[in-house]
Amino acid sequence: MRKLFVIIVCLLAAATVYGQSVKELVAEGDRLHSKKKYKDAIAVFKKALDINPDDASVNFKLGLAYLYSDTKSKAAGFIDKAYRLNPKIDNRIDYHLGTAFQNRNEFKQAIDHFKAFGENNPNLSSIAADRTRLLFRQMETRSSLLPIVVNPLKGNHTMKIFT
Repeated sequence: MRKLFVIIVCLLAAATVYGQSVKELVAEGDRLHSKKKYKDAIAVFKKALDINPDDASVNFKLGLAYLYSDTKSKAAGFIDKAYRLNPKIDNRIDYHLGTAFQNRNEFKQAIDHFKAFGENNPNLSSIAADRTRLLFRQMETRSSLLPIVVNPLKGNHTMKIFT
């Protein structure tokens, strides 16, 4: 009976240390993020994810750090995972997902999330509508450039776009 008690105490102690280390890493990542040291924050949040890869909060924070860093294209994967784990983790998650998908030129997903952001945050719906209109304009611009990309030698004016 005494051995069982010792084992339980050891397991509880290990769980407490584990929880504190993730909390400490997240606190350090938050501190770095608030100082706009995104590259350093990314490294710290990655360490926290090594401990618990299915932590929605850490995935979200890592995604935001990527979103504000030079490697924006990596943000969508982490923010999307946070969304799948806990869609209510932050009332602005759809806005951040929209921005992350926009950075990866995934306009359909971006529009869907900006619309959801507007629906879930009626007081901010004008921001969502503005972002959605901007994306539609970007999509129109890109689709009008598609023939140029497919056939860059068609006409002299097309070459000026690429030089």
